[in-house]
Amino acid sequence: MRVSDLCDDWRASVSSGETPVCEAAYGRLLETLLKIMDSQVVLIVRKEDVAIVEGMLESLASVFNAKVQEECNKTFNIQLSVSKDKYLEEMRKTSIGGVICTALRGRIMVNNTLEDRIELGYQEFLPDIRSGLFPDYK
Repeated sequence: MRVSDLCDDWRASVSSGETPVCEAAYGRLLETLLKIMDSQVVLIVRKEDVAIVEGMLESLASVFNAKVQEECNKTFNIQLSVSKDKYLEEMRKTSIGGVICTALRGRIMVNNTLEDRIELGYQEFLPDIRSGLFPDYK
């Protein structure tokens, strides 16, 4: 199975309503914010996801701030915004979702798109695939 096949399967499940997009997106956004750890973050999402993500910003900020307080004993006040001039579709030929977070006026960028996550999983399991196909190869 190719990475593009996995992307097509995800797109089909989202459009049919099988996958809870909001839950998946919320988890990816929070994970990305914890990775970038900056006080001002701009989120780049698909044009069609802007309203969904904007609806999550306040909750994301409070959960993020609480998590940082709990884990690091540090008071953090993150300010989140969604980009209105850049969208995932403009940065990639095809996009099935996810987020790119930027901080420090775009100098720090964390890519957490679904395509990149699928590719990362594929690369991670490539040695297992190789050993399954070629058991005598060392």
